[in-house]
Order: sequence, then structure tokens, then C-alpha cells
Amino acid sequence: TTEKHIHLIMEYCSLGDLSNYIKRKAGLAGGLNEFVLRHFLRQLASAIGFLRANSLIHRDLKPQNLLLCPAPQDDPPIRIPSSSRSGSSSIIPALPILKLADFGFARALPSQSLASTLCGSPLYMAPEILRGDRYDAKADLWSLGAILYEMITGRPPFRAKNHIDLLRKIDFGDGHIRFPGD
Repeated sequence: TTEKHIHLIMEYCSLGDLSNYIKRKAGLAGGLNEFVLRHFLRQLASAIGFLRANSLIHRDLKPQNLLLCPAPQDDPPIRIPSSSRSGSSSIIPALPILKLADFGFARALPSQSLASTLCGSPLYMAPEILRGDRYDAKADLWSLGAILYEMITGRPPFRAKNHIDLLRKIDFGDGHIRFPGD
């Protein structure tokens, strides 16, 4: 740090972010393999658990803010069972480590408190935030659900041109989230 500059030293996450990983790996299947999906979900749940244990709310959870680092070199390769009935499996190098990034909108939020600032990325934003209502840490859980949906299907659960149309789709949809094959 100097009088005019602040220097941030951060870990280099050479595998990019979860958004690009989903695009690269989902391919024709539309989403990630269930084994890989559970691997990332466990890590994301652990990160959110840490935030809650420390009375923090992230407010901008999205695949672009989930960075991936290679697994330690001593991690053994992993056999991933096939999702088809063939019973075959594939062996891949150890799965990446997920790192939660971009705490620019994060803030302390004790368990009984509510926030009201409109911030975050609309496609992953909880409806109460889109409406301008007060919200709590459960808003991060909505974002987690949207990320999970995207890992399963390869696309976000709702898409719209703006905040208003997005909220309309969430509020006045038919109540069903559609998965491929439905």
C-alpha cells in the first residue's frame, strides 16, 4: 500500500469461472454431470455457511463470481459414473476447487437484520431484491438455487431484457421451473 494506491494480492484461479466451465463442459447434455455438480454444490454450500456463521451476506452470487482453481497435484484422478444406463464411467483428473469471489456488494448482516439496497446481478437476484423490498441472507439462497439450476441445465432459470420483465416472469410464471425433457 502507498499513499495513493492500494494493491490487492489474490490467488490466481487459472481455470476461470464457473460460467465458462459450464459452457465448456455442459456440451450437448445441457448441464454438468451430477457428480461434478454435487462437488461444486458442496463447496458453495460451505462458503455460504461460512458467510452466515460470520453474519455476512454476499449479494452478488453468480457463476461469474465463482472462480476455479486446479485441485492439488497429489489429488488422485476421479472415476465419474455415467448418468446413462450403460453403467460405464469415465476417469478425469481431480475436480477443481471453487472459490467465492467479488465481495464488492457483501456486507455484515446480523441474523435478525434486513437490507434494502438494490445490488447484484439480475438473473441471479432474489425477487424481493428486484422488487426493492427489504431482504435478508436468504436472498443468497435464491442465488444459489439459480446457480444450481444453471449447472443442471446449462442456462439460467429466468431470462428477460430488464429487471421488470424478469420479476414478471418470476412472479407470474406458471409456477413451474422447466428442466430439459419436461
